[in-house]
Formats: sequence, C-alpha cells, structure tokens
Amino acid sequence: MPASAGWGLEEEPLPASELDRGFELEVYHLLTRRLGLDTTRYVRITRFGNTILITGMVPGEADREKVEDVVLEVAGIRREVPGTAAVVPARTRNCGGKVVTGNARRKQILDSNADCSALRAAPEEPATGRLFNHLDLISSEPDRQTAAADMLAAQARYALVEAGYTRALDRDVMRLASQGSMLYVLARPEPALQSEMRAVLLQVPGVTDVRFYTE
Repeated sequence: MPASAGWGLEEEPLPASELDRGFELEVYHLLTRRLGLDTTRYVRITRFGNTILITGMVPGEADREKVEDVVLEVAGIRREVPGTAAVVPARTRNCGGKVVTGNARRKQILDSNADCSALRAAPEEPATGRLFNHLDLISSEPDRQTAAADMLAAQARYALVEAGYTRALDRDVMRLASQGSMLYVLARPEPALQSEMRAVLLQVPGVTDVRFYTE
C-alpha cells in the first residue's frame, strides 16, 4: 500500500491542489530519509491531478531509478508498461482497510477490489495516470542551474499573467516546471488556448521549448 503519512484523510475534502501539494511533500520527506540530501537536493516533484513530473538533477544514473521508485511507492502505483508514462495502481486487493488516500470523491474503504493507490478517479472509472521522469545527471554548477530553472518557471508564470492568463497562479488550474531551457505545463487548456499560451511562453528569455502534459 502507499507509504502515506495520512494526507487526504480529512472529513472535509481538500482541494485537489492541496492533495497534490501533500503528495509532493510526502515524496520529498521520504526521498531525503531514504537517499539523503546529497542525492535529492536538486530534485523537483510536481503533481497535477494524476500527472506526476520529476525534474532536476541527481548524481548518477542509478539515482534516477531510486528517485522514481520512491515516487511510485508513495503513490502506490506502477508503470503499466515498462518504458511508458502510463501508471496504474500497484495493488487492488488487501489494502489494509484504509480509506483511499487522496481520493476525496470516492472515500471507499479498501477491503476488496478497491484501488490502493493515491490516484484520483470518479466512481466506476479506472484509476490511471502518467509519470514523467526527466531527471538529468549533475554536471557543473548544479546550484546555479537549479536556481535558474526555478526562476525560469517563475518568469513564465509572470509572462502568462501579464498576457491576461490570470489563473496561471491557480494550482487547481495549472502547474509549471522547468528543466534547463524547457518549460513543462501541466494543465487542461483547450487546444486553441494551449497554442496561445505556447506563443507567450516561447517569448520568455531563456525558453527554447514548451511541452504540455494535459489530462
């Protein structure tokens, strides 16, 4: 079952963005405890609904897999097919009789065929999601590179707000992350709006490409 510390179990359902933030914090906590700060200080975890993005840098190739393994464990998921982004619950039986973590819409008791993961889904719908691992290996000046990536994402949000997309700061509507000169947008925009947003973001100094992960 997921290595959950209990987020998402409140009687009053939390907004999806708060559940996402709780998940990110739980992953960071377990990453630091398991792998140490030397391995995880430059790692960034971004969740938007059932889409999870891992960005940043790690010391070695094996660390990429270790970080991903922790994310999978906390979420209680597995890759549906190795080498693809699609993820599904790692278990659907014998989940310990616990309330579904992070799934305020169902609040099922896990004692039979229920979903053991932290994925969210409407009743009677399959729980599926996607996990993208874009971790790079640490090269030179990792502190400077990480700070620059964080700043680029902040500048991108500012550019969207300046262009009239005032909900760019709403975590329930959109999440932004960056890796080097690449911007990742986790959102649910219409195709036409997505094209407009891409044009705005490509004007941000330092951005060379924009990739949308939409649900």
